[in-house]
Amino acid sequence: MKWINATDLNSWADRNDSHGLMPEVVRRLIHATTNALTQTAFPSEESVYIGGWDGIAQTDAVHPFVPRGTSAWEFSSEKNPKSKADGIYEKRKQNAHGAPPQETTFVFASPRRWSGKRKWEREQKADGFWMDVRAYDADDLEQWIELAPAVGVWLARTMGKYPEGIQSVDDYWQEFSSATSIPIPTDLVLAGREPQVSRLLEWLSEPPSALTVIADSDTEATAFVAAALCRPADDRAQRLSRAICCSELDTFREVTSAQTGHLIVHNLRDTSVVGNAVAHGHHVVVSVGRSGLRSPAARANLELPTPARESFVKGLMRIGLAEEEARKLAQNSARSITILRRLWAVAGTPSIPRWSTAVDSRVLFWVRGTSRSRVTRPPRLAWQASTMAPWSLLLPPWHPNQTHRLSGTLVICGVWSRLWTPGTSSVSWLTRQDWSLSLQSSRRC
Repeated sequence: MKWINATDLNSWADRNDSHGLMPEVVRRLIHATTNALTQTAFPSEESVYIGGWDGIAQTDAVHPFVPRGTSAWEFSSEKNPKSKADGIYEKRKQNAHGAPPQETTFVFASPRRWSGKRKWEREQKADGFWMDVRAYDADDLEQWIELAPAVGVWLARTMGKYPEGIQSVDDYWQEFSSATSIPIPTDLVLAGREPQVSRLLEWLSEPPSALTVIADSDTEATAFVAAALCRPADDRAQRLSRAICCSELDTFREVTSAQTGHLIVHNLRDTSVVGNAVAHGHHVVVSVGRSGLRSPAARANLELPTPARESFVKGLMRIGLAEEEARKLAQNSARSITILRRLWAVAGTPSIPRWSTAVDSRVLFWVRGTSRSRVTRPPRLAWQASTMAPWSLLLPPWHPNQTHRLSGTLVICGVWSRLWTPGTSSVSWLTRQDWSLSLQSSRRC
C-alpha cells in the first residue's frame, strides 16, 4: 500500500515547509532502512539556514540509496532542479566544509520530478572532483519510502493525508498526550515502570518476536510503548523511524510485507496475523487491557504495574499541579493513566469505556470501599431480575479464578448516569459484607 507517491511529493514541493522538512524525511528514511550507520547529521526546519551541508551520512553497508562510506547531501524544492543542482555543485567544489572530495559521494535530492537527473549525474561524475555523484528526485524518493512504511505514514500526515488504520508511533503519542486538558508527558506514563521500559528496549534488540503488553486498557498499553520510544534518547530517531501502530487488519498485512524489520504495535482483536509478521522479520507488540487474554508463555507478557503513589504524585507535580491537588487526583484516579485521561478529557467529553457500549442489559455494580478493590469472585446481589440473567455485566468481563480490579468510581458513576433511563432496574451490593476483608491481607490494596 502506497501512502505517498511521486505526485504527492511533487505537489508538496510547492509548500513552504518542504524545504525545511526534506532533511528530516531523508534522515528518517536512512534510519529506517540502514543498520550499519556510523554518523548521521541532517538538521531540519529552522536549522537548515545555519549553513554547511544539508546532511552528512556514514555507513559501512551497501544500500540502494545511501552510498557506502561518507556521503554529503544537498536538498532543494525549487521548480528547476537542474539549475539549483548546478549552482550548489559548484559552490561545494569551492568550499567542501571539511568533506574530503575523493572520499565523499555528493548527493543532490529534490522532491520534484526531474527527467534529466541521470544525464546530470554522468556529467558531474566525468568531472572527477568527487568520489561519486548521485541525484534523486520524487520517483526515487517514492521507491525509498516504500521500504519504510513508518516514514511514509508520518510524511502522509505531514502533507495532510490521513491513512486509515495506521499511524506513526510519534503521531500516536502526540494525539494521546494532547487528548487531555493538561497534556500528559512521557514521564507520567512511564512513572514507576523503568524495569518494564528496560525490558521493552532489550526485547527490541533481540531477534523478532511478539510481546504482549498489558495495562489498564489497550490504549494505555500502546501509549506506554509510544512514550518509551518518544522520550529523549540517542537512538530515538532510529527507533521512531521503524515504529508504527496498526488498527486495521488489511493495513497490518500491508506493513508485514515491508522488506525492512519494523516494530508494529498491534491494536487489533485478531491476533492470528502476528505470527506471519514475526516470520517476516518484524517485532510485534500486542496491546491488551487487563481483562484481555494473556499469552500462555509468561516470558511473552509485559504487565505494567500501577505506579507507586509517590512516583505518581511527583509526576503530577512536575506538570504544574500543587501537591494537595496531585494527591487528591492520585486517589480519585487510582493512579491509573486510563482513568486520568477520562477525568482530564478535553471539553468535558471523556472517552466511554468499551464495555459500556457493548452491553445489552444495563446493570452496574456499585463499588464500595476503596477506589480500587480486588475481588476474586462476583459479589452477591441483593436483587435479580427474572428477565435478565445474573452477572450480565461485570467490570471487567469476568473469568473464573482470575483476580480483577474494579476502579474509578467516578468514571463508573458517570457511565451509569449515561446508561440509566426511567424504568431501568438498579442493582446494589449487600452492605453487610465487604468482600475485600475475606481476602488474604497480602492480596488487599
